[in-house]
Amino acid sequence: MKSIHLALALLLTAFVTPLAAQQMSTKDLLALPQPAPDTVIKYGADSLQFGELFLARNAKRGPVMVFIHGGCWLSAFDRKHARSLAAAIAARGVTVWNLEYRRVGNPGAGWPGTFDDIAAGVDFVRQLARSFSLDTMRMVVAGHSAGGHFALWVASRGKLPAGAPGAHTPLRPKAILALAGVPDLAAIASAKEPVCGDAIARLMGGSSAERPEPYRLASPVNWLPFGINQVVLSGAEDKIVPPDLSRAFAARATKAGDKVRLVVVPGAGHFEVVSPNTPAGRQVVDLVVSLTR
Repeated sequence: MKSIHLALALLLTAFVTPLAAQQMSTKDLLALPQPAPDTVIKYGADSLQFGELFLARNAKRGPVMVFIHGGCWLSAFDRKHARSLAAAIAARGVTVWNLEYRRVGNPGAGWPGTFDDIAAGVDFVRQLARSFSLDTMRMVVAGHSAGGHFALWVASRGKLPAGAPGAHTPLRPKAILALAGVPDLAAIASAKEPVCGDAIARLMGGSSAERPEPYRLASPVNWLPFGINQVVLSGAEDKIVPPDLSRAFAARATKAGDKVRLVVVPGAGHFEVVSPNTPAGRQVVDLVVSLTR
């Protein structure tokens, strides 16, 4: 009789316990709608040095967000999966510069070429501002995953030593939004289970033991405080870039004197934060709008 009661209890539990939310996959992310940008503009001579501009419709001299897409720093993933998010943000009155750049597997990528691209692409907003009436004083630089690393690196540019990649007269953003960002390349690359396998070593041209100075220059955590408002956001269920990385960085940046807001979104995984049809993605859109005010 006890076994029957136990079986009934388990059966009832199966009906009343909600199913665990299934996280978005890479396939889901790549299947998002890809609305066309208003225009595509080159910021350099290489075929991958360009950006897609999604123009806000209701702003004169309005704010702008530079978005740096992720994808493990690899050429297999480009900016197209960020178009849904870019269009959603533009619809809220913020022009989006969806940046493309050379990635591991592309000629000229890695250290320092990829970093040179990010710096040049961000600084190109100066020219976009003149052509499209954008307010660079209300510029947010955001990025996801590998792009989150680059967004934080953009914040560090003002602290880099003269002659380092990206150190030349950087355009200073009003705020940084790092979505599942990677703040310390050396620590992550040498971890027991490194983010994106050997992608960081391929990006940097070797291990941190082999190339300590490039790793030092490329890891934003080494250059705190930035003196720039920051939001670091992660999905609580992110299995690709664990939210503890954001927590640790936010604590360290705050201790260094920066103004940092940590957001960990319950139930969200790695990709929900860049999908505007999810609660996490809608929260990101709201954050961008608030950061540009």
